Amino acid sequence: MPPKKSTPKAVSKPGKSTAPAKKKTAEKKSTPSSSTSKVTEVTKEIGELNVKDINKVCEVNFKDINNVLLKDEGGPLQTDGRWPYVIDPSPHSMVATFLRYQNVNYINGLDSIQMQAEPLRRALLAAIRYGKPLVLDMMDTDVFTTCTDKFNEIHTGLMDDIMSKEIIKNEKYTCLIRGTDGDEYNENRFLDEYKNFKFIILSKIEPEKTLKEKTCVIRVVMEN
Repeated sequence: MPPKKSTPKAVSKPGKSTAPAKKKTAEKKSTPSSSTSKVTEVTKEIGELNVKDINKVCEVNFKDINNVLLKDEGGPLQTDGRWPYVIDPSPHSMVATFLRYQNVNYINGLDSIQMQAEPLRRALLAAIRYGKPLVLDMMDTDVFTTCTDKFNEIHTGLMDDIMSKEIIKNEKYTCLIRGTDGDEYNENRFLDEYKNFKFIILSKIEPEKTLKEKTCVIRVVMEN
């Protein structure tokens, strides 16, 4: 019986891999979210307010109000140097409702009890001591002159010191401290927190000319 012929084994050619080719997966490039982009545009616009047009009003979407107003994302309000005057045209005062649930000291400018000298002084002093925003809500009435008189009853020229930010410079806030305030308001207890103090004016109407020049005016718009 003739011997069986052996079949030659296949030899792979050098330079070529016999392993199956792996499919390349396309790498996804991360892009900023639309909400972040909008906030960036807004902060840029606010930052240019005092450079281009002192009477310009910046529109901010309600959903961005926390990043723009409280967090000052990107620092446009700090750069502008003026306190914000926020126009809230919503029928249910959504901005006011939102702010009441934040870590702020809220004052109703039309409330005769809250606008008395002592409650007003303590609200302002606590806001400075703990580095919180003091929100003055004037609602749909122009009562800034009346509010100014009430603040000035506490200390002569107090509202000017607040608006110019002099109140948090050179320990000028000590004019608000009384002997009955307790140890937590001792001058030595005011550390760096006071630097985070903010004064926010809230209203449903446009500010008059003088106040408009002294503040960074922001109109809140609802998302379509």
